[in-house]
Amino acid sequence: MSLRKQDENFIAECVRLARRGEGYVSPNPLVGCVIVKDGRVVGRGYHKKFGEAHAEINALREAGRKARGATLYVNLEPCSHHGKTPPCTDAIVASGIRRVVVGMIDPNPLVKGRGVRSLVSAGMKVQVGTLADECRTLNEFFVKKVTTGLPFVTLKVAQTLDGKIALPNQRSQCVTSEESRKHVHQLRSEYDAVLIGANTAMLDDPRLTVRLVEGRNPKRILLDGNLSTPLSARLFSDAVRSRTIVVVQQDGNEGVERKKRILERRGVEIVEIKGNRAGTIDLRKVLKSLADHDILSVLLEGGQRVFTQFLEEGVVDRLLIFIAPKVYGCEGVPAFGKVRHAFKFSSGSVEKIGEDLLVQCDVQKRR
Repeated sequence: MSLRKQDENFIAECVRLARRGEGYVSPNPLVGCVIVKDGRVVGRGYHKKFGEAHAEINALREAGRKARGATLYVNLEPCSHHGKTPPCTDAIVASGIRRVVVGMIDPNPLVKGRGVRSLVSAGMKVQVGTLADECRTLNEFFVKKVTTGLPFVTLKVAQTLDGKIALPNQRSQCVTSEESRKHVHQLRSEYDAVLIGANTAMLDDPRLTVRLVEGRNPKRILLDGNLSTPLSARLFSDAVRSRTIVVVQQDGNEGVERKKRILERRGVEIVEIKGNRAGTIDLRKVLKSLADHDILSVLLEGGQRVFTQFLEEGVVDRLLIFIAPKVYGCEGVPAFGKVRHAFKFSSGSVEKIGEDLLVQCDVQKRR
């Protein structure tokens, strides 16, 4: 096997290892590390949880003295600064590693090439860019946040064959199959936050928790400018209400102020955003505030109004459409309302989940 192919195989293993940390390491990136000596793996590790040891440290601990003279593979450039843990570059140098293969440079301004330069200065052979596209895709949430200051936004739609998300009576629960709902719960466990609007909160009274798979519950974001959602809503009263963030407009009336005080006493967080000229909440300001809360990824599960507004304001990165083999007819509620522009998406992918189809595509541009 050529050295290039070997490097690609081990970086691919790093990517697989890194995915084990999905849902647990944010706002840190997903990182896996493999240490190889004489063609044999002597150490593996991945970043398991935010605040705990990085992937390189876990791999070096497993390798022990066998790390001396070995090659270290890692999908993201090792850090060279003090954060919640010491610099990984110091540990790599001290271990006696001879060669380091890096999937991609860390776009975080605190790193961004400094880790590689530190290793080179210590006399190591360093190669950068192996499976760079795959490594970037792995950490697309992290990359979006550190390069734009905004979280990655995925708009998730559960609809019928004729594009309806609810019956004429507005009820929208269980459009798709149990297998699709389980898939959505898995997505919730991987995203930092799930977001809905006030209409969905009042019509469906959702929990937005992870129940059908194992995983941590995301933050629950409610866009409710006038705080019209009843205080009895499950988002405000269940056992995980402390993971609820309500985004409201500034300068509410006394009734709104009273409800805010009640919710804050319950442990619900209130975020105030100044409304725009149209009287609606500026979504870019909302997303910037969520990013400041260390939220790197948002899964939109709202209704037509939220879907349309996010798409119109150009803040959606990905579209996931679960299509059930059902027809609700012309009086059913469509997924999107009136838009001013057509939107261009990538060709994406299609897969079968239970009796449904899942279409995934990324936003390209308006036309």
